[in-house]
Amino acid sequence: DVCSSDLVNIIGNLLENAIEAAEENISGRQMVKLSMTDYGNDLIFEVEDSGKGVDEKSVDLSLKRGFSTKSGTGRGVGLSLVHENLKFLGGQLTTARSNIGGMRFTIYIPKNLN
Repeated sequence: DVCSSDLVNIIGNLLENAIEAAEENISGRQMVKLSMTDYGNDLIFEVEDSGKGVDEKSVDLSLKRGFSTKSGTGRGVGLSLVHENLKFLGGQLTTARSNIGGMRFTIYIPKNLN
């Protein structure tokens, strides 16, 4: 079964990234949306932000530990941890542009792990 600490780690990292991205939007509305559903065999979580978004290549690179589009030390860990935890849980991550301006990260986690 899905461990609550794994979910906290996954959702916490996605929310932290979304909040930082939304805060960078100084010309518009700063918004983060979290939605959750229990559909079929999966738990589905979506985190959206109103930031500037990133290109697909940057998202792919950010799944590797140490890569970040932001400056400063201690960066480039969040999405790689999300990816590692999802891999362990048999889940997956998809990305797309959000209707509110930035990115939408959708995670799918099987309810029953075999």
